[in-house]
Amino acid sequence: MTLNVCKAFEGIEEFLPDNFSFENNHTSTKIYNAYCPISKETGKGKCGTIGQIVSAVTTLLLKNLFTGDDYIESDNKNNEYITYIMLWLSDKMKLIKTGNYGSVSDFDTTFIKYDEYYNENIDQINKKENIMNIKIDEMHKLYGLLNDLCNVITKYTNDPSNCSSFSNFASNWEKQSNQLVNKKIKVFEDEYYCDVLLTLKNAYQKFRNDNHIQNKLPQIIDIEEINNCKKLCKAATKSWIICSYKETGKGKCGTIGQIVSAVTTLLLKNLFTGDDYIESDNKNNEYITYIMLWLSDKMKLIKTGNYGSVSDFDTTFIKYDEYYNEHIDQINKKENIMNIKIDEMH
Repeated sequence: MTLNVCKAFEGIEEFLPDNFSFENNHTSTKIYNAYCPISKETGKGKCGTIGQIVSAVTTLLLKNLFTGDDYIESDNKNNEYITYIMLWLSDKMKLIKTGNYGSVSDFDTTFIKYDEYYNENIDQINKKENIMNIKIDEMHKLYGLLNDLCNVITKYTNDPSNCSSFSNFASNWEKQSNQLVNKKIKVFEDEYYCDVLLTLKNAYQKFRNDNHIQNKLPQIIDIEEINNCKKLCKAATKSWIICSYKETGKGKCGTIGQIVSAVTTLLLKNLFTGDDYIESDNKNNEYITYIMLWLSDKMKLIKTGNYGSVSDFDTTFIKYDEYYNEHIDQINKKENIMNIKIDEMH
């Protein structure tokens, strides 16, 4: 990781500081307006909510990092820039006081998914889409590490003799890694959390090595389990997104979205099991079509977020359900209809 990446985050704070207020700070002349939704009246970008501003500034950050002379290919060999942007976005989502976004994926679906410039980078973004499903509280912890890392890089560049806070990143990284290793019940997203930990560790080590300052920055203790994230989390059987199992072993739904997901799974089970199943009625996988049409209607019960298709809902709530995935082959045969615009599905 190099100083230019940290400077990009520092520079974007001018447009979206932590104390940003839509009423007090937003003006139509700021540069991020170019990435706001296009107004029919003026033909220019116009943001009407804080969520739209966060989306626009995210797109601006994306452009700043990927274009111009500051882009350094060796810093982005494994698509690290997208990881850093998603961590930054998870932090800025705190500015949105309405709605309930449990992950960056929820925000992406509601605000930014269809932005033109954002989609110029969609191949790179899709390679990192798994980390967008990490629980927002966990993303905040990872963003804290990114912030620690940039503090080390910036402070060392400004004053190499001031080493007082250089150990913060290393100690906090070790703490979070040990917490993950010792976590008794893991979920699918823990593997992606582990991947981000490795990305940040490698960025730190690269800065130490490239600047030949191994004697000034502390070496991170090697935690063997973190080096193989897939193996570490192989026992995971479900996602945090679906109704989570507590100590009682019983499902618990905390949102209307989780309830719609759970009842969809119940409908799937009712149609495909028991004496009522009629094979001749389902020769061409019609049952999945009927279920997706029903689901498109029940999505109206969800008052937060903006799901433009059944596919958006599927990605956010139901994709990792154990029973749902027993029928994944049949569902995948009908995945195209899940992308139909929600109004048309109705």
